[in-house]
Amino acid sequence: MSIRFFSFVVVAIVVLCALAADPPAPFAWNCEDLVPTAVKCNLQQRSGYIQIDGRQVYYEAFSPAKGSKSPRVSARASPLVFLHGGPSVSHHSYLPLRFLACATRREVVFYDQMGCGNSTRVANVNATAPELLTVPYYVRELQTVLDALQISDDFALYGHSWGSMLAFQYLLDTPIHNVTALVVSGSVPSTMEFAANINRELLPRLPPPMQKAIADQTQSPNPNWNDPAFVAAGNYFDSLHLVKLTPFPDCMNMDFANLEIYSAMNGPTEFTTQFGLLKDFDVRKALSTIPHAPPTLVLRGEDDEQTESGARDLATLFPASSAARVVSVPLAGHMTWLDNYAATFEIVSSFLNKS
Repeated sequence: MSIRFFSFVVVAIVVLCALAADPPAPFAWNCEDLVPTAVKCNLQQRSGYIQIDGRQVYYEAFSPAKGSKSPRVSARASPLVFLHGGPSVSHHSYLPLRFLACATRREVVFYDQMGCGNSTRVANVNATAPELLTVPYYVRELQTVLDALQISDDFALYGHSWGSMLAFQYLLDTPIHNVTALVVSGSVPSTMEFAANINRELLPRLPPPMQKAIADQTQSPNPNWNDPAFVAAGNYFDSLHLVKLTPFPDCMNMDFANLEIYSAMNGPTEFTTQFGLLKDFDVRKALSTIPHAPPTLVLRGEDDEQTESGARDLATLFPASSAARVVSVPLAGHMTWLDNYAATFEIVSSFLNKS
């Protein structure tokens, strides 16, 4: 056997062994690594389940621990309650923002809306729990969570995307509320306006083949949301306007989501909200009637799905007492804290500390 042939055999064996080995796990950004060391602090946590209609809603809350940078919760600082997006994508991707507890010396509360995350998972929702496809259910769920956690005095709300819709509806449905500060991020005061702004301002920026792939399905009487070209265009859109950090961070694991609820209420993608059950949601005219409107921060990413024009229009709809203002986070998409954590953290903590 020649040395050359022997070397070839060795190389072949090495290659075959490498191919036979388990492929490396796909890379994903670690969400905890996105948090600057300067804002991390020691936290104490409480968690549990709240019974609603025979099912369980999971919550977890964080507050400064003894020995942390902010050792005590301020007597003046009200709890901050997060309303996650989706619908039904869970609270997990928002957990990096738990360190707002130290920066604002308050308890920070997250919960999974029914059907997703660590809450009771529900399948075949149309048949088994159709109420989970309605806005009134989630308003009632929020109030149940507040009552169970004894958050009856002042508190702040942070609603992101679908969570902003829930925050708007909660304030409109609760004439006597104790919301002292409101953060709405990537807000949707009107589903059809939100979709129209995307179609007018964002989709035309995509390459023409992708625009065509989207139009082929959205303008079809029998759309195929699984069409490969449509899916590819959607993934590219998400990389521009949902989360610019790709591959997506690990806390965006969609195993936590309930895609049945998401697709039914929102539509199949971030830019087809006009096809979901929320298509008629529109509180623009009602926002001016919010009683005791709290100070309001309208937050968006520089490249958010919520366009700048949409955010500025929204800010004008609140009562003057809210002093609503728009702030755009640079170098960020819809989920600002994942793309630019430091800027999001500074903007939100500063707003809460002044409210």
